[in-house]
Amino acid sequence: MLDSFLSSPYRTEFNPWPVSEHYAAERAGGVPEAMLLPGELTVHRSDGARMSYYLDWPEEFTEYTRAVPLRPRSKNGYPQDFTLSVAVRDGQAVFTATALSFWEQRDGRPHDREPIARGYVDVASYESCEEYAGSSAALIGWDIADLYPARMALIRALCEGIARSITMDARILADGEVQVDHKDGDLLALHVNAVSTVGGMVRALVIEQDRVPSGVSTDASERTDLQARAYYANVLSPVPGEFGNLVWSHSEDAEYYPYRPTRHKPIFHAPSPPQKLPLAVQVLMEHLPAAPLAATRTAPKRRPYLPGQARTSSPRH
Repeated sequence: MLDSFLSSPYRTEFNPWPVSEHYAAERAGGVPEAMLLPGELTVHRSDGARMSYYLDWPEEFTEYTRAVPLRPRSKNGYPQDFTLSVAVRDGQAVFTATALSFWEQRDGRPHDREPIARGYVDVASYESCEEYAGSSAALIGWDIADLYPARMALIRALCEGIARSITMDARILADGEVQVDHKDGDLLALHVNAVSTVGGMVRALVIEQDRVPSGVSTDASERTDLQARAYYANVLSPVPGEFGNLVWSHSEDAEYYPYRPTRHKPIFHAPSPPQKLPLAVQVLMEHLPAAPLAATRTAPKRRPYLPGQARTSSPRH
């Protein structure tokens, strides 16, 4: 199955997200960490398949800033057998891929967490970024290359796609400004510059939509289209460790599910009480666009207890 990827060349498309005025100033000043942009990376295969990932690149850096992972936009995104992270060290962007043991299990080899591939791109000065417009592949050096050509081809494509962001521009949002992204009429993301309240950019990335048929009348006939009545999104916050999911039809019925490290989706846990909502989520809720068919959705009644919990019975008199 994996060998089928050998003959499938990849084409990457990087869509940068908006950044704050502070980050734009750092980038204009040639700060190496600010040369990369946050955004969504889509990898297209020659057979028409595509995979989407997002890079939640931070706007504040210290010498202790950890490597930032490239995450699949949806949990079912391919691949799941390795992780790719990016860090800037000494003026260079360092790409590190670590196996999740799929290939090792197939070959009967022991589980290994050592890097399977590592590449470098020089981002020390803004002037050198002009060179990347021609061929980012030629400017990525590799000191570790994956033994599996099919997987290495995908790793290389991902790194080249991220490297191309160095030459791209991003929209700059002032404090309190909002950007809503759509594609083909579908809601993709919501970006809010909340630097004065939260300390940076807050984002909601739509990963699922609850679609229902909607009758649309035309002069010739009547057809049925699928339109969204609810959204399910990842919440990205500049606050460390603050990650979760937001579900809404309109801003009044929005619910936030903080991430819990279990094998189930966070949606199966209880939502956060209103009085415990993170400030970043409160900011997002003020700007959530309503779904086209929000009026047709009725939120289910909630149980007074969660599955696995004992019911609380009222005392008898």
